[in-house]
Amino acid sequence: MDESAQPTLRNQVIAQAGRVAIARFAWVGWALMLVHLIAGLSIYQLTHQSTDAAIVQWAGPVARQHGVLFLFVVLVQVVALRLRKSLDGNPHHVIYLETVVCIAYLLSGAWFSVMDVRYQIGFGLSTYCMVAITIGVIPVMQLWRAVGLQFIGLVYLLVTLQLPGVATPLVPSFYVVALTAPLLGAVVAYANWTYLWQNVSLREELNRSYQTLVVKQKEVEQLATIDSLTGLFNRREFLQQFNAQAARSGRVPATLSGIMVDIDHFKSINDRFGHPAGDAVLRTVAATLYTGVRNTDMVGRWGGEEFVILMPNTEREGAVQLAEKLRLAIKERTTVVAGKTLSVCASFGVTTLAIGSDMTIDAFYTATDYALYQAKRLGRDQVQWASAEQARAATHIAAASNVVVVQ
Repeated sequence: MDESAQPTLRNQVIAQAGRVAIARFAWVGWALMLVHLIAGLSIYQLTHQSTDAAIVQWAGPVARQHGVLFLFVVLVQVVALRLRKSLDGNPHHVIYLETVVCIAYLLSGAWFSVMDVRYQIGFGLSTYCMVAITIGVIPVMQLWRAVGLQFIGLVYLLVTLQLPGVATPLVPSFYVVALTAPLLGAVVAYANWTYLWQNVSLREELNRSYQTLVVKQKEVEQLATIDSLTGLFNRREFLQQFNAQAARSGRVPATLSGIMVDIDHFKSINDRFGHPAGDAVLRTVAATLYTGVRNTDMVGRWGGEEFVILMPNTEREGAVQLAEKLRLAIKERTTVVAGKTLSVCASFGVTTLAIGSDMTIDAFYTATDYALYQAKRLGRDQVQWASAEQARAATHIAAASNVVVVQ
């Protein structure tokens, strides 16, 4: 596990370890307070009830130590409560608190065992062993910190056992148990930390995978709605936007105006300069249209060199004025391809769907297409307006006359 190569992940694990520690302090603290309270009161009674001098000498300090630990845990609970509110700010504060608690209990566990050994009362070395192993189970800490804490507790135990009045003949197995307990505590701490590291790593990997999936999903959605060449709405998305706007205009009466734009003589650009030049011209025209409309207007690529614009709440005069402004903007703008400067012009067909009229895509297309045809027929590079009724009437006349209209 190369932690040094993953500083960001290590910080996340440390933060998570802090959150785990705070959560465990909440319930472990109450359990410890209950244990120290019951043990302290029970042992304190022995100082008055027992006639054995050794028991009385043992019970007094041990009862007081339980009282001190009770107050210590109360203080830790108060500090932990405050840290819980600011854990995301600095999880290292939790590590400091956790270290203090571990040292206090390792030293206390060793002291209880020394008192038991000295007076041959109580659980002997079991108290220290239980604390050493528990320190490895409940907190989540890095191996180096676990080893350091266990080493402090073990040294204190071994040194204290050699003090005058404490030393007693101890069999070798006593020291074996004394060494095994902190070793087990360190091993368990390492297992805890490894499990947490793997858990956070997996969660981070899942999060990255999710973010990648979100990006891919957005790309798919964009491909389904955006024309890849021009960045405008594609035909499918424009139709959906039109239907949504038409439904909105039906609920809140408002006019809808639209424009169909066709680049004049676009085929000759592809024939003379190649399709890359034609694509560049399409992008230039698309950008001109997109930047020239209002934020509420919608611009899409209808197909080939044709573009459509939908303008909510726009009357005939405003739609024609906007189309003329866009026509001049396209004519004035140039495209540089392979050192050649290209300029184009475009024809515009405009219509307005009035309140109460047939606000369908068929009516929109029929009217704008007919107006565009008129602009082409009258010489191109101009703006023409037509209503849906005019377009239908002209279509019926052409059909009756067997005339095929070609732009």
